[in-house]
Amino acid sequence: MIQTLHHQNAETAKLILDVQLPAYRKEAEIINFEGIPQLSDTVTSIQTSEETFIGCFREGKVAGVLSFEHVDGTIRICRLVVHPRYFRMGIAKEIMEHLFVANNKDFVVSTGADNMPAVKFYKKFGFHEVERSEPVKGVYLTHLKKEAKNG
Repeated sequence: MIQTLHHQNAETAKLILDVQLPAYRKEAEIINFEGIPQLSDTVTSIQTSEETFIGCFREGKVAGVLSFEHVDGTIRICRLVVHPRYFRMGIAKEIMEHLFVANNKDFVVSTGADNMPAVKFYKKFGFHEVERSEPVKGVYLTHLKKEAKNG
């Protein structure tokens, strides 16, 4: 089940962090970089975020979270995380499909260039690489885009 998460609530923000932190620790291992900004998030930083959060529930628990922002007519996916306990169960796919059904817009997302599972995942949904950047020496991001469906 997918539903909007009211992240301004401290308990909800904590539930988001309980998914986000272990998920980003796994990405940090994959890309060999411990400085992923979302690893520094706190309950307060989640609560004050301007992003919209949606969550996927399994067994009454938040198993995955996606957050996004509307930027100049485009939806920027800010984070897509699945708790490692729920890896390879279709959680991320379910959240993405929910987002696409609800929004016929262009989408953009960035991920660690060395995070091949994430890059492949986005490409399966029709994203294509538009740019790479090096925000920190030796750490590369892949920026991907998916255009809105015509009609």
